[in-house]
Amino acid sequence: MTDDLKHLIDIYGADSARWPAHLRAQADTALRANPSHAETAAALDNALDSHVVAKPSDLLRARILKAAKAESKTSTSPHGASNDRPRGKTNVFRFAAAAAALMVCAVVGYQTLSPSPTTDQTIWVEAANDLGIEDLYAWVEGET
Repeated sequence: MTDDLKHLIDIYGADSARWPAHLRAQADTALRANPSHAETAAALDNALDSHVVAKPSDLLRARILKAAKAESKTSTSPHGASNDRPRGKTNVFRFAAAAAALMVCAVVGYQTLSPSPTTDQTIWVEAANDLGIEDLYAWVEGET
């Protein structure tokens, strides 16, 4: 018997019914060819089959159920809406978020496209030119 077949016996056990269908013929041959290995595998199978898992305590059951309920309240549906929130409120929040984003874009766009603010001196020169007193402004500022 090859090491591969021994390894498969260790994995699937001595009962060929537990083996994958395409390996069952090899299992029967391998188990008949090596009875000592088959007996060891059968003993392990019996030990594993006889093991009884302890029943969970009531406290453990209660904790698991409480955690599951809490998880179901916070989980979301595939569409992103929370299970415990009415659908209408979700749409209001989405609309508010979209409106806020639109306002931010509008403000940033306006500030980007508006002319840059002028300095105080530029404003006074423009006012003097508009009033026709640019000579007086130049004299006051000492530019002549």
